[in-house]
Amino acid sequence: MKAILITISALFLLALPAQAQSKKNPKSTLKLGMGTAQLATGDYSGKHRFVEYDRSLFRFLSIGASGAWTNASQSDAFGLLQRTKAYQGDLNLYLAPIHNNINRFRIGGGGSLRYREFEFSDGESVNPLFTTETANTRGFNIVADYEVYLFKHIVLGARTSYHKYENQDRIFFFGLNGGIRF
Repeated sequence: MKAILITISALFLLALPAQAQSKKNPKSTLKLGMGTAQLATGDYSGKHRFVEYDRSLFRFLSIGASGAWTNASQSDAFGLLQRTKAYQGDLNLYLAPIHNNINRFRIGGGGSLRYREFEFSDGESVNPLFTTETANTRGFNIVADYEVYLFKHIVLGARTSYHKYENQDRIFFFGLNGGIRF
């Protein structure tokens, strides 16, 4: 009887590492984030929100597709009011030099498309008249992202990015995000 219990216990102990290795980490992540964007062309800041779907290709390599929208406004010393609404889409390739079961730090970059609606007032009246300009531009982006995994499926993180577009628009962003891994 002792031999059977010892054999069953030994098999159980040997099976634990194999079982732990068979439980794979989730490969996809869906995140929502929000932060502050500094628009360098107009030298003003606003709220920047994004949603990103990320898929790990290999342990240290992943791709991501994201969509973002920014609202910003500024008034200058002459009473000129400027407002911007921008929508952008990014497709990125990331390299993760730090990636384990607890956290991940990754850097990457890729292409970016942006639709921007820029309004500015005449600065003269109480109810200013706005002139609207729109632009579609292409560009590139560079992203640094740090994530912490909670309970295997919950992600909390911080992100900073730089976007540059054909028309010399530049966006600097820093914000926090959260999401799920599946």
